[in-house]
Amino acid sequence: SSGINAEYGEGYIDHLVQPTTFNTNNMTDLCSRKLFISQLLQCTQGTHEGKSVFLYKNVPFQRVWIQGTVIGYENTEEADNPVYFLDDSTGVIEVRGTQKLPIKVQLSTGMYILVVGKVLWPAGTERPVIASHQVVDLSSEENRESLWMLEVVDVSSKFY
Repeated sequence: SSGINAEYGEGYIDHLVQPTTFNTNNMTDLCSRKLFISQLLQCTQGTHEGKSVFLYKNVPFQRVWIQGTVIGYENTEEADNPVYFLDDSTGVIEVRGTQKLPIKVQLSTGMYILVVGKVLWPAGTERPVIASHQVVDLSSEENRESLWMLEVVDVSSKFY
């Protein structure tokens, strides 16, 4: 992750990764949750203080941090905003909104990326999607997949 810190500044990852003390009385304490796609697909929908949330093992969240390989994309009605499909070896998820990001990343099939975004469950669909608000190309990072697997297992053992 030294390349990420060099590109975005020291503490960039730490700001997103730092676990917060969870206080169910305050929605602002809901941080992005590191999950495998298979875990995200097991989540249920719920409400907290009148707001829509997702629950993984009874821990509420609205945003996720996932990593995986871009395995394809579809053009949408907005030609400049395709939908990408991300595979982390545990499942596949749809990622939307990549062209509306402040820092543009030209995605292509085979890239390994980090995605942070809001989880949405569009009406009439069978599975959630991610509306991205951050995408980082990690393709050149060594051991990226094994490190990600270890990070998620570590987080899961501490918080879920």
